[in-house]
Amino acid sequence: FLTSKADTLLTEGRLVDAKDEYVFILQQEPTWAPAHYGMARGLEAQSTAKGACAEYRKYLERAPAGTCPIAAGPQAGGGK
Repeated sequence: FLTSKADTLLTEGRLVDAKDEYVFILQQEPTWAPAHYGMARGLEAQSTAKGACAEYRKYLERAPAGTCPIAAGPQAGGGK
């Protein structure tokens, strides 16, 4: 699973390291929806609303019926 390491770092609160991992993944696989979701969660944890909102939207565009749309849906409109 491509985002396992980044997800673990995020869970541990290592936000900068998690963001670096998500950026690396998205450079390799720009359409990988779980990486956009993880990036959004990390940005939200850093109180970066606009960036988080943009990443939630990218996630929903790439995986509208994915595993996290209920959680991402309300966030996607909040950073306007």
